[in-house]
Amino acid sequence: NYRDMTTQVFAGHLPMLVRPDAREVLIVGYASGITAGAVGRHDVSGIDCVEIEPAMREASQFFAEENYHIIDDPRFRLIVDDARSYVLGSKKKYDVIISEPSNPWVSGVSSLFTVEFYRRVDQQLADDGIFVQWLQIYEISNELKVSILRALDTVFADYAVYAANEA
Repeated sequence: NYRDMTTQVFAGHLPMLVRPDAREVLIVGYASGITAGAVGRHDVSGIDCVEIEPAMREASQFFAEENYHIIDDPRFRLIVDDARSYVLGSKKKYDVIISEPSNPWVSGVSSLFTVEFYRRVDQQLADDGIFVQWLQIYEISNELKVSILRALDTVFADYAVYAANEA
């Protein structure tokens, strides 16, 4: 869907433009690699990307031109793991963390939209780190949007909400 590609590019570039000195980036969800490819266009040292579905490595090749062949970039590391487990177990600090899992109503994904997950993400952010939460607002109810924003608000005192496309 073209709307998703636009928001994936936006999610990759926005934090890098706000924090151009960012060097270490974590992306939750690889899928087509579009967001990772956008991040890779910036002067970063490392891009760690956690993806639960191993088949996405091969599937992302269909988007190789659009994702700038990020899978071959030496700065890029694809970590096949459950994002919640990875974040809970990792001690690494990141300048930017971008979370773009599937819809929160998909089985197994809802835990990536909780206060618990956001607290752990906050602990993994370097000083002045930026967290980006991608949310597919065209497929969820207003109640779920509010619930996710409340969870974010519980952990992050300073944030902004952007709409890349009309809902």
